[in-house]
Amino acid sequence: MSLPGDVVASLKKSLGGRLYLPGDEAYDQARGLPGVEGVGQQWRASWNHDAIGKPLGIASVQTTEEVQAVVNYTREWLLPARIPLAIACGRHSHQCMVDGSFVLDL
Repeated sequence: MSLPGDVVASLKKSLGGRLYLPGDEAYDQARGLPGVEGVGQQWRASWNHDAIGKPLGIASVQTTEEVQAVVNYTREWLLPARIPLAIACGRHSHQCMVDGSFVLDL
């Protein structure tokens, strides 16, 4: 599924550029693949390397306002398309990097 480019651009802007999509240079870093070097931000590698899926997007948030932007995006665009929202916090869950989901990375 692809979303309108202006919608993705708007969310990416509200996150200070920290929206990672398949094909982006930092996408695998944001997924937490082991052995992938991070640039700038300290990426958290997933402890369970077998549970690293390929989400449709990863939104890395730093503020309450950014969380709110992702929740609004989810409500308006993802839920009607039946795309699940996954929460990544600590990377201990098998459900934080699910194939086909959209990840809110705390």
